[in-house]
Amino acid sequence: MSAIRSRIYELVRSRLGRTGVGRALGIAHLRTFEDFRAAVPVFDPATHAAEIEHHLGFGVVDPDDPELDEVLGLARERVDQAEIWRAFAGRPEPRVGLWLGRAKTPGVEQALFADVRALAEPVLRLERLDDPERAVADLVAAEVEVLWTPSLSAVRLVEGAVRRPIEGVVPSLRAIIATYDLRTPVRSRLPVMAAGRIRGPDPVRLSVSSSRSVRAATTLAMRSALLELLPLHDPEVDGRTKVAEETILPEQARPWERYEVVVTAPAGVVRLRTGHFVRVVGFDMPPTDLAVPRPRIVPLPPPPEDVRLEGCTLAGSWLAAAVRQAFRPEDPALVAAEVRPDPAADALEPEASAASLRLPPFFAETELGGTIRSAPSPRTARPRNLWVRVEVQGHAPSELGARLSARIDDDLRRRMPAYAYLRDRGSLAAPRVELLPQGAYADEQQRVVRRLWGPAGEPGIRIVGR
Repeated sequence: MSAIRSRIYELVRSRLGRTGVGRALGIAHLRTFEDFRAAVPVFDPATHAAEIEHHLGFGVVDPDDPELDEVLGLARERVDQAEIWRAFAGRPEPRVGLWLGRAKTPGVEQALFADVRALAEPVLRLERLDDPERAVADLVAAEVEVLWTPSLSAVRLVEGAVRRPIEGVVPSLRAIIATYDLRTPVRSRLPVMAAGRIRGPDPVRLSVSSSRSVRAATTLAMRSALLELLPLHDPEVDGRTKVAEETILPEQARPWERYEVVVTAPAGVVRLRTGHFVRVVGFDMPPTDLAVPRPRIVPLPPPPEDVRLEGCTLAGSWLAAAVRQAFRPEDPALVAAEVRPDPAADALEPEASAASLRLPPFFAETELGGTIRSAPSPRTARPRNLWVRVEVQGHAPSELGARLSARIDDDLRRRMPAYAYLRDRGSLAAPRVELLPQGAYADEQQRVVRRLWGPAGEPGIRIVGR
C-alpha cells in the first residue's frame, strides 16, 4: 500500500476508531486498508446517514483543529492543481474572475474558494448572475484573463444575452475553468478545462483537474481521501441498474468501464457511495508519494431511478425508453420530460392486520406478553399510476397527451409482465400525461444557472423514484 494511502487510513483509524461508530465497526482493530475493505460494508447515502452520520452527531471535524487541513486532505492536491491551471492559462499569475454563489454547505464553498486563491487572488467575485450584461461589464473592467465558474451553462447564458462569444466582449479573457455541464454548447472558442469536484457537507475532494484533460476529463483525487470504484452492470440487460458486490481500487480500473465512486475520509465518511458516476478513459502518471497510476475519468449522468407502484417496481431505464419511444415522427419534438409516481392517484387501501393476532393490553405484564408476537404494522399504500410531465417543441394538439399515455402504457405492458398483469386486473391505472407550457424547462435551468452553484443539467428524461 502506498505511503499516502497508509497515512490517510491511519487518520481514519485515529479519528473514527474511538467513536461509537468506530467501535461498532471495529475500525481500531483493522490494521490495514485491505482489512477495512474486507470487514466494513459499502453504505448507500440513506443507510450512511442513518447508521454513520446520525451516530456521529455534529461530526468529528473541529473548525479550530490545527490539523484540519490534514484531516480533510484538501491541501494535498491544491498546489498541484493550481500549477495545472497556471500552465493551462499560460500566465504565472493570471487575473482571475470567480463566479461562485453561496452554498448550503459552507465548507465546500470555502474549499473551492481556497482552490481558486491557490491559482491567484480573484480580482472579481460574482455570487449571482441576475444581470448578464452587468457581469460582462465587470469582467471587462477587471481585465479578467481566466474565468472560473461552476457551470459552463453560465457562459452560455451570458453569450445569449450579448449575442456573441464571450471573448468578443471580454478581449482579455484567455481561458475558462468549469466544474459542471462541460458538454454544454457555447459560442466561445476559448479553451475550457474541467475543475475537480468536492463533495459536502464536510468537504471531501473526489477529483482534480488533469494535466492531460480533454475538456470534461478529471483525475481521481487519490491523495485526498481513500477512494474505491464500484463497477456498474449494463442497465440495458434487464432495465435495472445493478452494482457489483465488491469494490476495486482505482488503479485496478479498466478503461471505458463505468463505475460509482466510493469514498472513506477522516471527516466521518465511511465507504459511502457518492452518487458520482464516472467512466475511466485513461490513466495519469502517479506522484512520488502515491506510486500507483490515477484513473482519468469523465462524469456520467446518474442512472434512472426505479419507480415503485402498487404491486411492482418499474425499471427506470425502461421508463425513459418508453417515454422516448412514445413520440412518433409526426409528433412535436420532445424537449424534456419528468416521470414520477402520481401523488394525486388514489392508492389502494393497505391490508388490515388480523385482530386475532393482538392480545389485550393486560397480558403485557405476564409471561404471554413476552412469547406472543404483536401483529405486523399495516403496509403503506403506494401510488397506482405514473405521472409524466412533458414539454414539447412547437404546437401540441389537444389529443397528444392521451396518445402518449396509451403508447407509454402499451410499451410498459410489453416490457414488464408484472405491470401488464396488474393493469389487466385493475390494480394499476394508465399513466397521467401533463403537457407543460413551452419554455418551462429553460426557465428552470436559468434559475439554477443564476444561482452559480451546481449543475444546470441537460434536457432529457428525468426519473424521480419518490
